[in-house]
Amino acid sequence: MDKIKSLLFVPAVEKFLNKINILEADALIFDIEESILPEDKEKALNLLITTLAKTPLKKDRKFFVRVNKDRALTEIKRLEKTNLDGYMLPKFENINFLENILNHIEDRKIIGLIETPMGVLNLEKIAAHPRISALAFGAEDYSVSINMENTPENLLYAKSKLITCAKAFRKPVFDTPCLNVKDALAVTNDITRSMEMGFSGKLAIHPQHSIMINEIFNNYDYDYIQYIIEEYEKNNSAILVIDGKVYEKMHYLRFKKILNNRNE
Repeated sequence: MDKIKSLLFVPAVEKFLNKINILEADALIFDIEESILPEDKEKALNLLITTLAKTPLKKDRKFFVRVNKDRALTEIKRLEKTNLDGYMLPKFENINFLENILNHIEDRKIIGLIETPMGVLNLEKIAAHPRISALAFGAEDYSVSINMENTPENLLYAKSKLITCAKAFRKPVFDTPCLNVKDALAVTNDITRSMEMGFSGKLAIHPQHSIMINEIFNNYDYDYIQYIIEEYEKNNSAILVIDGKVYEKMHYLRFKKILNNRNE
């Protein structure tokens, strides 16, 4: 999952499922949770299973389903024979939630969606679990549960802890979607802030946002990075100054990783 930057939510309704192979995103998350009314959840699950059975999915992207927490085991059992890469588990608060379904997820990947204060408190144990493939943040539910405004300043603690725990256990971590669908500058600033904080990528609720996420998270000057790598390798020194900026071994290793990910 290291190459994934954009993860686009796709509600499990016909008009959206019909477009899954033309959507531009590194991963699609079929949603049968928040975007589906309670009385329509069974219908959405059936439609999704039928769609997955008859639709050849692109091999260059990943496919997940965000299940309902109170129906997770039932839904995962129903989805066992589909060609999914994994599941997103919402309102993930402790590993007991995961342990209850382990026998039915086989080798599929699990994204733990952190949306509550308890989830934030238990982040170390959650991130450490070997079956957790990645973490993600749901800012709207978290803000409501805290009874606070969804602002970058108010969410700084939760996001920082999420990033720290995920990176400590070498797990990708994805920021919450931007809900502004009209102001391109606001979306750009939101995505840029996520990248600068250290998130691996970002969730999206609009197809255009996925394109913007990929552009911003992959916006590297590869020629200059290659130049720095070559200069560092030529100089037998722990510290190198290039264009007035200090580069050390950790920078060299990060740049090597960026180039390796691009070439793979």
